[in-house]
Amino acid sequence: MRRGRLDAIQPGRQFRPAGAGLMVSTARVLTIGPDAFGIPHVRFEITMTSYSGHNVGHESRVLSLESFAALYPEPVGEAVAV
Repeated sequence: MRRGRLDAIQPGRQFRPAGAGLMVSTARVLTIGPDAFGIPHVRFEITMTSYSGHNVGHESRVLSLESFAALYPEPVGEAVAV
């Protein structure tokens, strides 16, 4: 994973998974911090929206920074206030 890609993941930024599906998932980064072993983790909210624009799901999740970057590679617009 390139360091520049990881540096782009900051609180307030939004990302989407690669590829299309029946739902649009958007992940908004809340915080980034180390776990007990010093491994950086991303706490984020994920919103799932149908193509008709209806919000059908919203939840918080945590992934390692590397896993988050691999699963949500596409940045979305400008940063959103956290």
